[in-house]
Amino acid sequence: MQTFPRAARLRRAVVLLAVALLPLAACGDDTGPGADDISGSWTGTISSTAGSAQLAFAATQTGEQVTGTGTLSGGGESLALTLSGTVVESDVSLTFQSPGFEPVSFEGVLDEDTMTGTLSGSGFTGEELTLTRTR
Repeated sequence: MQTFPRAARLRRAVVLLAVALLPLAACGDDTGPGADDISGSWTGTISSTAGSAQLAFAATQTGEQVTGTGTLSGGGESLALTLSGTVVESDVSLTFQSPGFEPVSFEGVLDEDTMTGTLSGSGFTGEELTLTRTR
């Protein structure tokens, strides 16, 4: 794992958060967004001791599988992300990835247009994240 100056660590944390959040928006079913469907556009703010970053992603869900793309923005920079994961009932597991960074995992619970959970990996150690779906 690479060592980065403070600004680079903040940027990295923002990117990782964005990666973790993308899979949440990628879930859905044939009936449209519902209690166990995260298809749609999601946004959230990741806050840590290194600063804050904005995560935005669009997700598509087929059955329990989720895929999508998004961005993590903070400190004047933006990082493109891909996401993949699963939604089983209201339990959401997503992985955000960006070239050159370790994957970030999001484990959370879906409640209609809100997803709440924690981030781990690539410098995250259980930071809480709340995502909101925009319609």
